[in-house]
Amino acid sequence: MIIILLGEGCNISWNMQKINLKGKSSIFEWFLSVSFKDINFVTNNILKDIPIRINNRPNERDIYLDTTEIRSAHYSLDNFPERLNRRITRFKEDILSNEPILFIREEHSGYKTTESDINTFKSLIKEFNPNCNFKILLLMPFEVQWEPLQIPDVYHKENLRDRFNLLEYIQEIQRNY
Repeated sequence: MIIILLGEGCNISWNMQKINLKGKSSIFEWFLSVSFKDINFVTNNILKDIPIRINNRPNERDIYLDTTEIRSAHYSLDNFPERLNRRITRFKEDILSNEPILFIREEHSGYKTTESDINTFKSLIKEFNPNCNFKILLLMPFEVQWEPLQIPDVYHKENLRDRFNLLEYIQEIQRNY
């Protein structure tokens, strides 16, 4: 199973390292991406071969992906373009591979991912490869607990501070493939 991390921040990457499941970095890793709508914007552009611009905003050190609010302090305009191209190529190859994929995203407490966000994402992936076999794991923020989304192939789970549960969730999803 291929695991592709969709952010919201760096924490998901660190947690995947802790359980020895961290693979090569995805497009959205090491970036802050509060809104899933921004993930969909970038995914749409990638899958339709629309170039992703990398830019700075006035008086800021962070770089941004195109016109979105997805930003990172880990990279610069000098060192990220080549990485972005590699990650875009890998993302597309993974989706076309027909291997089972698990997309994982930690939600941000300031933005609740909606059913529309997820359905848009699923449509983008299926339009690019109708045979893509994927599931999505959404982890609710520590600070809040929302009513889980009830969408086929989406696992909307609690992200608990006092109990490390990411590995259990991934194993549960693997059993259901």
